Amino acid sequence: MTRTILMHDPRAHRPPTSPAPTSGAGLGRPKRPVIALHPASAVPLYHQLAQALSTSIDLGDLAPGDVLERPSDLARRLRIATSTVRRAHAALLREAHVRRYRDSSVLVVHRPTR
Repeated sequence: MTRTILMHDPRAHRPPTSPAPTSGAGLGRPKRPVIALHPASAVPLYHQLAQALSTSIDLGDLAPGDVLERPSDLARRLRIATSTVRRAHAALLREAHVRRYRDSSVLVVHRPTR
């Protein structure tokens, strides 16, 4: 039996109260995209999470300058280990989708053209 975890942010459909930050660390409120993970899948959870966040960036749900949720907050929301979220963030850093700042904020950057 396959169990699907689907988290929905009830605030996702509301328009933002302030414009999204375009640069700098720690600006703005973290974005909370809808993320579906499949624990029974052969694909590791960190890879599924990195792929879901990458897709959100590609679709524009996460725009350049948007702050990602802190790993501990995202892990709690998805009911997964914090280390899993950190591995997903590391994968996004390697692919240049995001940038980490000194205060531990992780911001979306422009996706490089291939």
